[in-house]
Amino acid sequence: MMSPALGGHDLTRNNTHMKTTALGILTIVATLSNVGIQVLKGGAPDLMGAFAAVTAGIGLIKARDFK
Repeated sequence: MMSPALGGHDLTRNNTHMKTTALGILTIVATLSNVGIQVLKGGAPDLMGAFAAVTAGIGLIKARDFK
């Protein structure tokens, strides 16, 4: 593996940020809560929108914030 000083990437550093991770978790929780409420009310939840929101939440959790 090349060192960062020689133009390589340092993949051993974890550049995640707590705010980004928390936002991803909150996005997933809010989406699942919304789907649950819609099901309990007897309605049909928007599963495509829920899938997109959960995918975005996972992306926020796995995001790497480079400085």
